[in-house]
Amino acid sequence: MIVTPAEAQESRSVLLFVVLPLITLVAAGLLIVIWRAPRTVAKFPNFSVRIERLSREDSYISYRDGSRRLDFDAGPCDREYVCLKAIRGRPLEDISSVVPNLISGLAKLGFKRYAIYTEDGQIVAGSEQNGGDSEKPK
Repeated sequence: MIVTPAEAQESRSVLLFVVLPLITLVAAGLLIVIWRAPRTVAKFPNFSVRIERLSREDSYISYRDGSRRLDFDAGPCDREYVCLKAIRGRPLEDISSVVPNLISGLAKLGFKRYAIYTEDGQIVAGSEQNGGDSEKPK
């Protein structure tokens, strides 16, 4: 089968004006989907904050640094507000020492408002935008 110059030109035109734009469109779509996906990990040089699970019924967030891991049950939350309750019997001093880093991690994950409680319900920190009327975790 011999391809004439006119047929070759037509094939190049189809590739250039049909296939290439479709590939570009698919690639751009994938990049947008990846870029817009919500973050689940906020990594810093000395610590990280990870959303293990985030839903209205059962939510869980963990904080890790070089030597420790603190886990928090997340009470009523959505993508802008989170209410954390420390678990595993951590003392107030242990929780208080990680609060500044935890707040930075929550901000990087997109939470604008927060409340952080100890296991027995004592408030450790809360955002000013919250106005102090946050629900206590169950």
